[in-house]
Amino acid sequence: MCSSDLFKNKNRGILSSVDVLGEDVKREEDAHAACDLYLRTIEALGNRKHTSISLKPGHMGAYVSREL
Repeated sequence: MCSSDLFKNKNRGILSSVDVLGEDVKREEDAHAACDLYLRTIEALGNRKHTSISLKPGHMGAYVSREL
């Protein structure tokens, strides 16, 4: 489902949750890329009510470095 589908569903009164698919990353560069993807997704969702996004710490580099 793309973001335009989420917005159509919201206009119909359907609540949505976004899952960014990904696995645990092993490299810092991959963690930064995943984090950028999450940030772009959150930006696309804007301030829409009743929409959530699932965050995966391993996808964002939690197992690569605590500083990430």
